[in-house]
Order: sequence, then structure tokens, then C-alpha cells
Amino acid sequence: MKNKFSISIVCALILMLICSCEKETENGRTNAGGASIPSSTMVNVGSSYNLGATSNWSTSDSFVATVSNSGLVTGKHVGTCTVSSNAGSCRITVKATINLYRDPITQWGCSKQTIINQWGNDYSETSSALGYKGDDFSYVYMFDNNGLLNSVAILFTPSLTSQVVNHLKQRYDYTYDNGEYVFTNHKTTGVVVKKYNSNYWVAMYMKYNP
Repeated sequence: MKNKFSISIVCALILMLICSCEKETENGRTNAGGASIPSSTMVNVGSSYNLGATSNWSTSDSFVATVSNSGLVTGKHVGTCTVSSNAGSCRITVKATINLYRDPITQWGCSKQTIINQWGNDYSETSSALGYKGDDFSYVYMFDNNGLLNSVAILFTPSLTSQVVNHLKQRYDYTYDNGEYVFTNHKTTGVVVKKYNSNYWVAMYMKYNP
């Protein structure tokens, strides 16, 4: 599988804790049966929220969230999508419950300055890389000959491997391939987690090429 990789809306929210999810009801629509359909809602990965309207529902992105004909939305991976039916539509934001480390920038083709603008000036630099060192995770942003981002390596100690894998599972599809953990969102990004040396493992983020 490694050969597959070449490595706003700002809303006012009324937050309610229901069935392990947060929902927004402002500007919601009401269907013919009287059930209120929120214009948007938030749900955690692995949790569900019932829109309360039986209809022929569909989702714009089943990788992010699925929806049943009874209006039961289930968060699958971090991201946003829209579920729709003749009863109305709802913007779904799926949130992670595991946030072990700061997700790197994966805007493939961006410049060094884009990284610096978002990550700050506390970095080390070579002609083809920017490095940011943290307490548990060190980031290396790597650039091609044109100075454009093409991959990101995150180094961490072996004791954190299982936690890193669980962090990534909430954001990507997952397989295990010959000693390596392989993740992809099937759109823009793939990640390979593997042993780097005796002291470190690495999570290598790369552009996804199906």
C-alpha cells in the first residue's frame, strides 16, 4: 500500500450535552411531522445523534458521518459533511475524543511561510525542511525543490505508539501492513506509522495518490 502515497462558517451555538454529542438548534427547520431539524450539529467520533425525522436521508460524505433513514447520524471520522432529505438538511461536524498531539498542516504544496504563519517562529531550518520540537512530539515539515510542502514527519517515543494509532484512527481509515500502520482519508492525505530507529517511531504524513 505504500506505493499509493507520494507522501466560514462562524455560527452562534447553543450547546447541549445529549447522547455524548453537542448540537446546534438555532435556525433549525421543522419537518411536516413536527420534529425540529437543526441547521447544524456536532457529534463525537463513535457517537450518534437522532435528528428525529424518519425520511430518505443521505450523507454528502459517509467517511465523516453516516445517517439512517430514521435520521440517526453516527460520527465516523473527524470532519464536516451535510445530511439531507426532503424533511430538511443538517450540517454535521464530527469531533475527535482523542487529541494526543497537534495535527500537522497537510496543505500539500504550500510554502514555508504558510507553516511559519501558523506554527510560529520557534523553528530550526534547512534548505528543504522546517523543524518544531515539542515535549513529546517533534515535527519536521519537508519541502520539494520548489519549496513546496510535500510531507511531514512526526517523531515520538515507542511508548506512545498505541496512543498515536488511536489518535489517527479517529481521523483516517486504518490498516496494518507488514509491521507498519497505514492510514488514509482517501482524498488528500495518507499516514504511515512505523519504527524509525531504536529510540523513535515516526508518523509520516504524505499526499495521497489513489
